[in-house]
Amino acid sequence: MPKIIEYPKGNFKNSLDLAEAVSSLGGSCDRESCAHKMGLKMSGAFGTKIGTTAKYELITTEKGKLQITELYKLIKNAYNDVERKKFETEAFLKPEVFNKLYDRFKGSELPVGMLSKLLIREYDVEEKQAVPVSKYFIDGLQYLNLLDGNNNLLDYNKSLEVEDDYAEIEDENDLPIKSNYSSPYLPEKPTAQILHIENKNNTTNRVEAETTDFIVHIMGPGIDSQIVIKEEEDLLIVDAMLKKVKKKLQ
Repeated sequence: MPKIIEYPKGNFKNSLDLAEAVSSLGGSCDRESCAHKMGLKMSGAFGTKIGTTAKYELITTEKGKLQITELYKLIKNAYNDVERKKFETEAFLKPEVFNKLYDRFKGSELPVGMLSKLLIREYDVEEKQAVPVSKYFIDGLQYLNLLDGNNNLLDYNKSLEVEDDYAEIEDENDLPIKSNYSSPYLPEKPTAQILHIENKNNTTNRVEAETTDFIVHIMGPGIDSQIVIKEEEDLLIVDAMLKKVKKKLQ
C-alpha cells in the first residue's frame, strides 16, 4: 500500500465551525478576522485549524485569504438534514487517509483499539500524531452517525437511503403496526413494534409497565403511539417519528 503523508490534524466538527466563521464574514476573509470571529488568538494552533479545514476541502487558503468552497456552500444550503449529512460525509472523507480507512472497513468492525498502530505502520502517520488522528477519525464517524455501538463502520450511502426513506413519512399511519421494513442497513426482520392508540383513555393496547423492553411513547396532535424497541437499529423508527414532530413544530 502506498504511504500517505497528508492527514488531518484536527476535529471535523471544529473545521465546520471555522468554515462557518468564514461564511459569516462574507465567504472570504483574512486569518486575523477569522480568528477574531471565533474568539481565538493568532497562533500556530490556529494555523493548524486552518490547514485541517482546508484538508476537508471546506475552505481554500490562496494568497493569504480564507474562502469557503463550493462543497461548504452545499453543506450550508442543504435542503434538509439528509442532504446535509451527505455533503458533510463527502467533506469528511476528502483526506486520503480517512477515505482509505473508510473504504477498507466500511461494513465491518473498525479496529478501534489498534487504529493508531495501523496508522503508523500502513499510512505513514507520525507516531506522536497517530493517537490524535485516530481520534479525529472516530469522532467524525460518530458525529456523522456512521459508527454504531459495536464499532461497526456503516456504509453512509445505505444509511442515507434509510434516512431518506423515513424522511418521506408524512403520516404516522404510513408506519406499519409491526414493521416489516427491509433494507441493507436494517436487520432483515426489524423488531420494533409500533402500537397506535386511538383513544388515550383506552389502555388496552398499551405495553405493560413491567415489560423488559425499552418503550418510547410519543403523544400529541395526530400522534399517540408507543414504540417498543428491541434492537439498536429500531431507534431509526423513533428518529423518523421525532422528525415528523419537528416538522410540525416548524
